[in-house]
Amino acid sequence: MRVLFCAALLSLTGCASIVNGQNQSISLEARAESGQPVTGAICKLSNDKGEWFVTTPGSTTVRRSYENLGVRCDKDAHEPGLASVKSLTKGMAYGNILFGGVIGAGVDISTGAAYDYPPLLTVFMGQSGDGIAPEVKAAQQASQQDTPAERAEKSLAAKRAASTVSGPVQAATTPAPAKPAAAAQTAAAVAAPTPAPAPVVVAPAPAQVATVTTPPPATVVTVAAPAQRVAATPAPPAGYAYKYLWQAERLPEVSACNQTRSVALVGAGPGFENYAVPCANGDSLAVRCEFGNCRVLK
Repeated sequence: MRVLFCAALLSLTGCASIVNGQNQSISLEARAESGQPVTGAICKLSNDKGEWFVTTPGSTTVRRSYENLGVRCDKDAHEPGLASVKSLTKGMAYGNILFGGVIGAGVDISTGAAYDYPPLLTVFMGQSGDGIAPEVKAAQQASQQDTPAERAEKSLAAKRAASTVSGPVQAATTPAPAKPAAAAQTAAAVAAPTPAPAPVVVAPAPAQVATVTTPPPATVVTVAAPAQRVAATPAPPAGYAYKYLWQAERLPEVSACNQTRSVALVGAGPGFENYAVPCANGDSLAVRCEFGNCRVLK
């Protein structure tokens, strides 16, 4: 019955979905209770749409669903690691009600395309959690706890940085010079009524000296730009360094997500590094760098 309902929704004209994709790529890593990376753990990911397997650290593609994503990782000499990853509703799903209609939104809900999981999951062996690394949670909380003044300060700093790149901003208007005193007196004299002249002897009028008043120069007030707050970068795992941090910070997606380009190293191994990027709107990006090539995980 549900399949027939979905088919009927898709066959209607004028009702379209703007949220595309029933599948999602997810990267998974395992850590010991001490925080050290655990390689070679066999992990099973499952929801009501199916089951998927991946060896840590690695990536796989899962089906989106309203149901939470269950994760179990096993490896010798370690207790099993469990996680229940919450399914979140995409922001575009709400816009689909306006642009695609109620039926378009119903299609996304029924197929699972309206939902999303975090792109980077972390499972601690011997523990049960939500799949989100502690440093990612801290970065998200710090971004959400900004006061309105701090958000305004960051916005002003971003605008000043943009104006510095594009060149100085010219003044929109130029103040008009003040009228000369002689011209103002002449205008007042013309506007006043002239009495009837008496018969007098006309003498040559003395030459008038024109007075030109130069307006004082405009006072320029320089406002110092507020200092930018730079998010602290956590210490790398033992045995690894931030080899690809420079490449990760300069991805276009990272710049659009976070003006300060603050990223957090959440996993590393031979030839690769995983970074988490907290966005200003509360979301987060997952970046994976392999031998100097960095990309945003979809």
